[in-house]
Amino acid sequence: MELLRIEPIARQHVRDQFDCGEDSLNQYLAQFARQNDQSNIAKTFVAADAANAVLGYYSISSASIEFSSISAEMQKGLPMYPVPAARISRLAVDHSSRGSGSGAQLLIDALQRIYRVSNEMGIKLLVVDALNDSAKSFYEHYGFTQFPKQGLTLFLPIETLNVLFEL
Repeated sequence: MELLRIEPIARQHVRDQFDCGEDSLNQYLAQFARQNDQSNIAKTFVAADAANAVLGYYSISSASIEFSSISAEMQKGLPMYPVPAARISRLAVDHSSRGSGSGAQLLIDALQRIYRVSNEMGIKLLVVDALNDSAKSFYEHYGFTQFPKQGLTLFLPIETLNVLFEL
């Protein structure tokens, strides 16, 4: 598996050729990712080849989760107000890179970034919005758990990242 060069999205990245098979993800990258990045709505990081063609990307942002939407077990010891979180709102891999481990590399990069930020600001959960059941399975493979009554929204406690990256 070749390690990807993952970097913040920039003007030089070729985005209009990207095709992951999901129009909404292709369109976001081509039309909105850089604009949202510059506006601090969501930060996007891309895996690019030598010609700067985007092979995959993810977007992350801050978030909060309503206290009532987490399980009773997770509520223990938490104040009864919104829980601080980080969100992976999009993660996609171009068809040309499928099966190469690119999705896993992008996810690990996102987890590492969020872990580093969690040492500077409060983050209790990492949340992902899976687009479909296939994406949900991908995240579950890496330990994410479905929120009660929220089919495609999953989470990972920040403590999991602490264990992973404090080795």
